[in-house]
Amino acid sequence: MDINKLKLGANNRKPVKWPGTKETVYIKVLSDFDYNTAVKETDLEYKDRGINLANVTERSCFIEQYCLFLSIVDEKGKRLFDDFKTFSECLTHELRLEFCDIQMAWQEECSPNIDYMPDKEFNVLLKEVKKNPEKVKNISSTSLLRRLIITLAVRPVKLQTGN
Repeated sequence: MDINKLKLGANNRKPVKWPGTKETVYIKVLSDFDYNTAVKETDLEYKDRGINLANVTERSCFIEQYCLFLSIVDEKGKRLFDDFKTFSECLTHELRLEFCDIQMAWQEECSPNIDYMPDKEFNVLLKEVKKNPEKVKNISSTSLLRRLIITLAVRPVKLQTGN
């Protein structure tokens, strides 16, 4: 785990070539806000079209596409496409799969899932946060932040024994 990538949070950007071209685009780490935006926009789109939100497979695909729309940026971090419609018209099935794989791997590298983070890596991060508490504000994983808070807040209590 690269502690510096973790501390950058959603400011992490990875350069990648747009498939079939020499053009470089960037994949950014998504924050919880980005993901919630994708869910909200999906629900609004479904409501506008009169589509049942219970169609889980189609809804998940739309959320995934919207997340890609939010994560593909230029070198300055500005979205590459002005609107989702324009982006989705350029997106083929193969391109979506390729970018999803890249984005998910980058997301895991920069904002690891706490459920799969080894204790050794968590302890390295914990020591870093204790030294530089201001660095925690950039961590984009709420589950990781929650574990850090709980770990820092819970202090061992020495119980008295005997008389």
